[in-house]
Amino acid sequence: MIRVIEHHTASYPGRTAVNAKDSDGTIAFAYNFDSAGEKLTEKMCKQYNKPILKIQLREPLRNVDEVANHIIAWLKEHQIKHLNIAGNGIRTMKGIFTQEILDTYLYKIFEKVLASYPLEHGRSGGQTGADEAGVKALDQLGIETTIVYPKGYRIRTLTEDFYDKDIAAKRFEQRINTNLELKTKKYNNEDQNK
Repeated sequence: MIRVIEHHTASYPGRTAVNAKDSDGTIAFAYNFDSAGEKLTEKMCKQYNKPILKIQLREPLRNVDEVANHIIAWLKEHQIKHLNIAGNGIRTMKGIFTQEILDTYLYKIFEKVLASYPLEHGRSGGQTGADEAGVKALDQLGIETTIVYPKGYRIRTLTEDFYDKDIAAKRFEQRINTNLELKTKKYNNEDQNK
């Protein structure tokens, strides 16, 4: 089940702060960790003394088992039960990854994670890209999730920003294509942050 919440401020920093604060830790999936959003996410995690795990998205994508095993080890180390999922929006990754690819990739990762480690709750800013993919994946794998939108239910798509509560709530009803073929590669178990 997905619970949709409207934050009292229209700016992204408020939503980012509450998601970092109200979780046990954050996983950020990003192609570009130098984006303003990723820098803010890391700053908020530090401010609230919450652990953050950065997963670098590459082309081809990192092997699902490698990523899942790295996440499981981090979750166990920090005893995470309430997870915030952050990362680049689809606009930042334009021409690199589609929403469908990210949805399937994160689904396959969290399917393996949840087979070994029980999460109780997931949350996200719910924007396109990694946020949306993470929420969809956890929801479809049976984990209760919360999406915190900026005031007005602002949604940032590949081409535009719009405000619509009904669309905000219904965007996540689309089922993930779990059979989508993904191009992945083993990166020799090197550091996930490189």
